[in-house]
Amino acid sequence: MPPRSSDVLIVGGSPEPSSPELLVALASGARKVLACDAGCGICMQAGVRIDLVVGDFDSVTDEALDYARACGAEFLTFPADKDETDLELALLYCKGDCKSKEAAGMLDDRSYSVALTCVSGGRLDHMLAVLGSLCHAYELDPVIYEDSYILFMLAAPARFAFDEIESRYPDVDAFLEDRYIGRTVSLIALGGTALVSETGMKWNLDHANLRLLSDFGVSNVVRQPDATIEVLEGICAFMILHEFVEAQKRHHEL
Repeated sequence: MPPRSSDVLIVGGSPEPSSPELLVALASGARKVLACDAGCGICMQAGVRIDLVVGDFDSVTDEALDYARACGAEFLTFPADKDETDLELALLYCKGDCKSKEAAGMLDDRSYSVALTCVSGGRLDHMLAVLGSLCHAYELDPVIYEDSYILFMLAAPARFAFDEIESRYPDVDAFLEDRYIGRTVSLIALGGTALVSETGMKWNLDHANLRLLSDFGVSNVVRQPDATIEVLEGICAFMILHEFVEAQKRHHEL
């Protein structure tokens, strides 16, 4: 079942993109698909319609740009010599902070809820920069979907409850088919030390200090349906691992 609630799906330009099946499923539930530069080509290969393209277009083919134009996409064009990455510009657009003349009249008077994909495969430096950008855009409640995981940004005070996923994140609940018991999860501190608690897990935490990028919160296991994650201080990336590709393979084998 495809996701149902994201306002904007941001498609990055990862050298190793997510599977076309995942991209199609995500796009089917989004109000608007925003491609970052080379993300145009990824959308083209998957046959996903593009609504908006953001970037300096230094890493996208003419064929992919023609595809975006054929979709009727709007273009936000920036010079190659700029401080922001294409993804950061896309996040600024979603926050209503992109002040370029091309963006005039294209923004609502509110922020969007944002899903992202094709933003972490193939280059560790890009992935780390993506997490840094999302630390500054946590108010968008961004969720990264890749074939092997779903990632949330939790900024204090934040509480993530597994028995509230269906109502709070219906798209996540649909992707994971309401099955959480036994899933592997990881909590990683970003931007400094974080104070966290976890309940209903194989290893519970009570006001524990997570150091920056520490592996202390990696590979826990959900044991109870009412398991919770709390970030009391700091900001963390919270990952739920899943096997989308394997599930698709099993589906096609039936």
